[in-house]
Amino acid sequence: MRLAEKTILGILWLCALAPFLSAQPSSAPPLSQVRIAFLTDGSWDRAETIGGEFRSAISRLLEGKYEVRYVADLKADFTPQGVGRQLEVLLADPQVDLIVAAGPLSSLLAARHGNLGKPVVATFAINTELLGIPSEVIELQEGAAARREVVSGVENLTYIDFPDTLRDDLEVFQELVPFEKITFVVNQVIFRALPLLHQNLSQAAAEKGLQYDVLEVSDSLVEAIRTAPPIEAAYVAPLLQLDLQKLRQGIEEFNARKIPTFSLWGRSEVELGMLASLSLDADVPKLSRRLALTVLRILQGEAPSRLPVTFRRRQRLSINMSTARAIGVSPSFQMLTEAELLQDVRQSAARRLDLPTAVREGIARNLDLASQDRSLSAGLQDVALARSLRLPSLEVSSLSTFIDDDRADASFGASGQANIQNSLSLSQVLYSDSVLARQEIAESLQRSREEEREQLRLDVAADTARAYLNILISKTVEGIRRSNLELTRSNLELSRTRQRLGFSGVSDVTRWESEIANDRRDMIEASARRNQAEIALNRLLNRPLEEPFLTAEADLDDAAFLTSDERFLAYIEDPESFKVLRRFLAREGLQHAPELRRLEAAIEAQERSLLAAKRAFWSPDVVLQASLSDTRVSRDAVTIFDLPQNGNVDWTIAVNASLPLFQGGARKAERQQAFEDLRRLEIDRQATAERIEQRVRSAAHEAGFTFASISLAGQAFEAASRNFQLVQDAYSQGVVDITDLLDAQQAVVNADLARANAVYQFLLDWVEAQRAVGSFDFLASPAERNVWFERVDAFYREQGVPLRRR
Repeated sequence: MRLAEKTILGILWLCALAPFLSAQPSSAPPLSQVRIAFLTDGSWDRAETIGGEFRSAISRLLEGKYEVRYVADLKADFTPQGVGRQLEVLLADPQVDLIVAAGPLSSLLAARHGNLGKPVVATFAINTELLGIPSEVIELQEGAAARREVVSGVENLTYIDFPDTLRDDLEVFQELVPFEKITFVVNQVIFRALPLLHQNLSQAAAEKGLQYDVLEVSDSLVEAIRTAPPIEAAYVAPLLQLDLQKLRQGIEEFNARKIPTFSLWGRSEVELGMLASLSLDADVPKLSRRLALTVLRILQGEAPSRLPVTFRRRQRLSINMSTARAIGVSPSFQMLTEAELLQDVRQSAARRLDLPTAVREGIARNLDLASQDRSLSAGLQDVALARSLRLPSLEVSSLSTFIDDDRADASFGASGQANIQNSLSLSQVLYSDSVLARQEIAESLQRSREEEREQLRLDVAADTARAYLNILISKTVEGIRRSNLELTRSNLELSRTRQRLGFSGVSDVTRWESEIANDRRDMIEASARRNQAEIALNRLLNRPLEEPFLTAEADLDDAAFLTSDERFLAYIEDPESFKVLRRFLAREGLQHAPELRRLEAAIEAQERSLLAAKRAFWSPDVVLQASLSDTRVSRDAVTIFDLPQNGNVDWTIAVNASLPLFQGGARKAERQQAFEDLRRLEIDRQATAERIEQRVRSAAHEAGFTFASISLAGQAFEAASRNFQLVQDAYSQGVVDITDLLDAQQAVVNADLARANAVYQFLLDWVEAQRAVGSFDFLASPAERNVWFERVDAFYREQGVPLRRR
């Protein structure tokens, strides 16, 4: 073959093989790159924390979809001019695809810019209506349903509309601390840059009937306070220009002057020492998620001008109780029940309890048990008294008599004027069935008292466990009521937004205000229930009734409970296994119940009493008696302390056997009475055994039911929560009315209560079952619990029922 032909053939082969030669694993196509720039009003301590939250949320949501690069992080100088210049720089920068305005001033200027060449997300658009931030209500069609949304309506602009909470804050602040004049503490630069803010403050104060003043702060809050006119109460807006050290110093200055403070920013400033706040630090986690979702929707092609801008903030009152004590403020019961209390005495109590600790302390300190211990000690003396009748009785006596000399002479020497007779007597029961019976009966009754004490110990342990769990239930209910109040406050805020946008009228607002009053009443009731539960536990522990303490939560995963062990689940996995467990528990209860052992000891005592009554017809009492006497006679009474003139020593030994022959039918009646009492005790034991078995089986059934309902209650809560979110969103869009949202909120509250109660009700039922059995798993050591599992497994093998261990 010629070279040219070979060359052509080689090329053809290479072309034919090319697809196969190139069929190697290829890497995934590169992700689209997005370059995001952040613009903040200026440099401040909390900017890094909030900016980090923003970036983290965006990165997590966009991971795997886009390659995110943060190309700029510009900080202005807290002036409109400086922020505006930085905004123009970013708008003109071709290396920036999307701008996040991460401050109130930068958000305002971006929202009012009007000619944005690239997407801008303004994160802190506060008081949009007053400050003239553009908005538009549009109707969106989703299938057959329509919904309304508030959007910016401006090309490349979307923002997060922070609702104005000033009026709510002032209302709560006035309820917490009555005052007639309020001082608004504001950032000087931002306040002067936005004259309309002054109008907002003026209107809010006038609506509350308050005089007001404005304290402008530049770089020193302490200096501003010291040079200001007298301040009655201070409402502190975010002072973003101050670092935390300067802010803390200013708060200390307020507190030193006993000036109550209320933070617009939120809970973190209450932790620093401000008196109170109704906000949760601008809801930064929720705001971060909302920002990330907005960025994703823009990158996916949605127009920023058509994205929803409404943002619902959560509200929760927080009060720094250390500050309240320092400035002499005593919040009302209503405020205390609603608020999250920081630096609270009860929350910082040194005394801490968990369930096993509380029960052990109850057993050690309970007064009812202490009284029963004294009864046991007294019973021991009954046994000692009965035993003493079988031991020798020794008696010594001395008799001195004095008579006149005429009678002494007339006795012809038998008596003198002074006579002394000393005697020693001994008595010993040789045989007496009644004495033996009394000792044996006393010993049996003492065992009965010991079992009664054990019964009381179990009752105290169960009562203490119930009281502890009731505290946890009441705390949970209190927390749920508090969360419900937060939801209601959020919905009140939402209704005001709906009213402003024309979705609803003032009736919705007043209805939610009414619901807040109802929810606060529920909070007070829940707090009272918790206080009552804590008092009940303190009584059982013999503690001062209102002594504060902290509790540890108890749940199914608590190592103190058998339920935390996976082996336990096999016993309740199916009906047949659960039936065997009930049978085992019933057997345990009948074997170990102190109620039965107490009756058995009483039966033993009664059997001995009946035997003694029978033997009384033929069994005599045999007693040994001995006496020794020494009689001394003196003819002259004057010589009584001298040696007697003469004396006589006598002794006697006797054995006395006695047997009553007839007592008018008393012995026969005693025998019949003993017989009837014995039969009664035997019937009582049988009835008690039935009650114990019923109690064990019923409590086990109840515990099995509540255990199975735990997961169902959790599913119901999840479904109710999802439904509530859907209805709340629909309400915010004007699709449903207030009654639908009220129903959905009540449903989620009820489901939350049912979910919490399911766990605690199971623990209560399990405590009841263990009380019926006569032992508690939370008082057992790990080794003792392993022995229990081994015994249960052996019982299952005896019953021929296999266990489904996972």
